[in-house]
Amino acid sequence: MFKKQITAAAVLSLLFVIHGLAQQWRPVSGSRQANISGMALIDHQKQRTTFIVVHDNKKKEQSHAGILTVEGAAAPKLTPLTWQGDDIPVDLEAVTSIPNIPGQFIAFTAAGRVYHIKLDLTKNTVALIKSFDVPMIPSEADFEGFALQTVNNTLIATWAERGSTAKPATIFWSKFDLATDTFSTVRTAAFQVPYPAADVRHISDIKMDASGGVFVVAASDPGNDGPFSSAFYFAGVFDVTKDQQISFSKSTVLTRLNTFDY
Repeated sequence: MFKKQITAAAVLSLLFVIHGLAQQWRPVSGSRQANISGMALIDHQKQRTTFIVVHDNKKKEQSHAGILTVEGAAAPKLTPLTWQGDDIPVDLEAVTSIPNIPGQFIAFTAAGRVYHIKLDLTKNTVALIKSFDVPMIPSEADFEGFALQTVNNTLIATWAERGSTAKPATIFWSKFDLATDTFSTVRTAAFQVPYPAADVRHISDIKMDASGGVFVVAASDPGNDGPFSSAFYFAGVFDVTKDQQISFSKSTVLTRLNTFDY
């Protein structure tokens, strides 16, 4: 637990250092179809960072993924990726890297469908390896986050149903077998943020670090025209026992690491 507390503190310190940069919103595109609903790191150099991003477009012929390149003070560059595979996603909401396998990612839709994909930067394509649904999909679920991380030599998958003003979000977690793309027993926890308070999505994205620390973004979404606001939280910690049982300790006092108004 001490190591995990150090990790959270280190992240908080880093956020204070980059606070000014974080406030400098930089537009990527003026097109609604180039929206970014999820992103995962591909590579980071001194002045150049690349991400794979996904779009929540609803039509199969629209773009579903891209490469975002941020280099120095230049405008971010978005390069569309061609989707290769018969199962074309609709409404992608999240993407996560697969630990220790460069170039492979998991993309995730609002309806709970998982896409195991392989990126080819030489051809600007993503090839579908396999697609399947997460277990335990609630009625009328609206998912908005998915993350993979290896904690104590155990690959953990966590995903989140966003919740609303009238109900909390739900965090799901399970061991994930990459060889068979299957989940073990799924456990859940309700999750609710104090801010934003109106038109709230308690979880609009979820990420996990290698110590098991869980971070979420909550958002206020009153409609397509906003105004929007969001907050970034340290949500809790996953722990893995010697027999590979996974528990989630929710933060008793939610630590808001940053707030973005309007």
